[in-house]
Amino acid sequence: MKEQAVTGVELYSEDPLASVKANKEVLMAVGTLHTPQILQLSKIGPKKLPKSVGIKTHVGRAGMGQDFQDHNNITTSMTIKELKQINPYPNDMAHETASKDSADQSRATDRTGPSLLHRVTSPSSCPLRTISPERHLELAAELKTQERVSCLVDAKTSAPASFPIRL
Repeated sequence: MKEQAVTGVELYSEDPLASVKANKEVLMAVGTLHTPQILQLSKIGPKKLPKSVGIKTHVGRAGMGQDFQDHNNITTSMTIKELKQINPYPNDMAHETASKDSADQSRATDRTGPSLLHRVTSPSSCPLRTISPERHLELAAELKTQERVSCLVDAKTSAPASFPIRL
């Protein structure tokens, strides 16, 4: 820091220590949970917390790290098989495909369909009726009868008996 301004970043990932100088500004982000931590370790943030452990704060930001309502989703990533009939996948909606064309038509005609969803919204957190107005009952029935453990690519036959219940 130079005169209360960040002028670069030192990277501690491997030896030797690497330094990166900034011409304009430094943006630090390491995800929803760790961004406040890295800023606080860099002496930027609420004065009360660093002061409580003997660290002088360079820049006081009372609410820094407190706005988790702005990051209210947790992404779950998994690989599944044999569910290709439940479309569209996010990539289908991002490119010129029949799925995108159909979704755009639904949106233009009667303000329904998957294009009204935020692109990163997990299909598991919205009604099937929103994703597929015509097939939602059929899809719900199919999902209800499906053996969920079998959809996991590396499913172990020794999975706990309670596992399907939790799904």
